[in-house]
Amino acid sequence: MNTKDFIKTVKAATKKNAPAILVGVGIAGMISSTILAVKATPKVMEVCKQVERDKTDGVPTKTEYVKATWKYYIPSVAVASVSIVCIVGANTLHMKRNAALMAVYTVTDTAFKDYASKTLEVVGEKKEEAIRDAIAKDRVDSNPVPPTTIMVPKRPGTSLCMDSITGQYFYSDMESIRRAMNSFNRDMLGEEFLSLNEWLTELGVNRVAIGDELGWRVDHGLLDIHFSSQVASNGDPCLVLEYRVRPGEFGY
Repeated sequence: MNTKDFIKTVKAATKKNAPAILVGVGIAGMISSTILAVKATPKVMEVCKQVERDKTDGVPTKTEYVKATWKYYIPSVAVASVSIVCIVGANTLHMKRNAALMAVYTVTDTAFKDYASKTLEVVGEKKEEAIRDAIAKDRVDSNPVPPTTIMVPKRPGTSLCMDSITGQYFYSDMESIRRAMNSFNRDMLGEEFLSLNEWLTELGVNRVAIGDELGWRVDHGLLDIHFSSQVASNGDPCLVLEYRVRPGEFGY
């Protein structure tokens, strides 16, 4: 790698990790500011004593103490100010990036809904379901059944299921899932927004890290599941949960 490419790589890495770098600098600066203030304190104490000795007509006032000592804390205050700017800057960058991601998500989600609607209109309901089934098959094929980490154990009358959003496998049946969906939608009518994690809890599978930020809103459509029957990697029949209305970002 030549010098020009190295500089480009460093610039790209710095831009990508700017929020983390700013936070790190801010934290280091606050620590340094405290250390500088502690180091300045003995000198300030000496100056205060000198002010008291020079004061011949009573006790020095607070203003006189401040006038005599403030300059010794300039380095500490300066470093603390820079640290605050770094931390505020990091927060601003995070907000701008989140806003940009939200804008991209909105455009992508709108395009997806338009594409799905037009696909249904052009090819018809049966062919549209066939397309969904083909997508579900690809998801099952690319996500083998884990040997020991299926959350909900098998019970009589249940079959293997896979949640297409998180890829988690569990045992249930179509009617139980539909009842859970109807209950979830009733709750949503009162709450207006319910998270993905709340739905995963209904299914009995693991909550996910971003699951509290993603979910369904009443004005964007209730939870609507399309069931696709597939064969899992272990040879068992598998019911794949496809979502006609994908979860969106909270507040979107």
